[in-house]
Amino acid sequence: MLNNYGETLSALNAFVILNAPAGAERELQRLDVMEPCDYINLEFRPSQDIGCQLYIRTEGPEGRYGNTRIEDADGNLWYAYRVKCEVSWSSWGASPIEVTQRRLALMTEVTRFACEVERAFPDIFHQLSQTSAERDAQAVRNAKSRAIAAVESAVLANAKGMKVGQTKSVVVGTDVSPVDSEVLVERKEGGRTFKYSASVEHGFRTGERGLVYFMRLEA
Repeated sequence: MLNNYGETLSALNAFVILNAPAGAERELQRLDVMEPCDYINLEFRPSQDIGCQLYIRTEGPEGRYGNTRIEDADGNLWYAYRVKCEVSWSSWGASPIEVTQRRLALMTEVTRFACEVERAFPDIFHQLSQTSAERDAQAVRNAKSRAIAAVESAVLANAKGMKVGQTKSVVVGTDVSPVDSEVLVERKEGGRTFKYSASVEHGFRTGERGLVYFMRLEA
């Protein structure tokens, strides 16, 4: 699978700048100095009495509000996209024929260009979101965060009334094996802060893997 998301956005921006109809010069100048983006909004207003909006965006192949997540055989995570356009214009109401003709001409030209954009970029393209190694590392970080949160929750639930230097133990139902260091916990009550030091090391050594020892420290 080809990681061509950034390349496609660059090509899309360049195509729009080079081929857009007249009337959106300010937006095109802004687009020319910006980093390529996945959403382009152009207002075509060659005069104050006519106007048309063109929206160009990326979306998942199955629709505007979806995305396609793909996991390849190596465990890498990808997302798939396509280019889609929408055209919009104001409800002008009744107008003289010469004004209406100019409005219709602009709307037709912008709609034609929207079709050109979609024809120029018909293919699904992909973005590499996470490699397998990055996903594994993220899973390790998430597991550690959950374990630390479980230790903190257990300490806070059992720490009230402890004296400085006093220790307690509690068994946590969650797997705390990812915790590889001391966990410092703070509890606030009545404008005061109470600090505790928690460890799971003794539980590992004795085979009680959910056992947490903690001590109240000097506030």
